[in-house]
Amino acid sequence: MSQATRRMDETDPGFVTTEITDDQPITQVVVEAVATVDGVEPTDLSTQLYDSVDPEALDALYDAADDRDESLRVSFAFHGYEVSIVNGDRITVRPAVTDDRSS
Repeated sequence: MSQATRRMDETDPGFVTTEITDDQPITQVVVEAVATVDGVEPTDLSTQLYDSVDPEALDALYDAADDRDESLRVSFAFHGYEVSIVNGDRITVRPAVTDDRSS
């Protein structure tokens, strides 16, 4: 399991930032980081990653980005959180912001 660092701040709800190592697929680290925020094991998450994003495409995107050495940021909603992957080096998981306005 990857090491996630939990940061707490009164002005910013708790979130997890995880550094990504070359030996782990991005998708594995995303699931582990979200589980860390939830305080559960990755296998205990009630939502599957593929319900939010195509896991194979996400891994392939970052594998290709490594070859080009380009900056890349991807954000998506997963399991009630906003997940951001920055440059294939770091994943940040924050509680999703909901828009309570009704149209």
